[in-house]
Amino acid sequence: MKMEDRKSFLAHSAVKIMDCFRNTKMSDTQVRKYANTALESTCYPEFRVYVQYQIARNKSYADALSEILDFLEKEFSKEDNSQLYNESQKLEIAYFFGVMARYKKYLEKSRS
Repeated sequence: MKMEDRKSFLAHSAVKIMDCFRNTKMSDTQVRKYANTALESTCYPEFRVYVQYQIARNKSYADALSEILDFLEKEFSKEDNSQLYNESQKLEIAYFFGVMARYKKYLEKSRS
């Protein structure tokens, strides 16, 4: 898939998920934190554990995080169990959360 098609798919998916959870208590700042954590993680399993920890910790938006994790698992979990993910995958996950954070901010402002 071309990079622009991939970005379009990720952006559309981020908006779709956030539309389903538009009333979640998760702020755009919290969503952005996931983008930063994705970039800092050395492997996808490490990032996945972080999201799972957040699901257990934050009951107010656990459903949204579970949906996000399901999406990420389909897109980024490797069947061959290789641990490292490459820089483009980190950037894609960060992009996904970046779009989601901006859209979340839009939703918050449009409700005001």
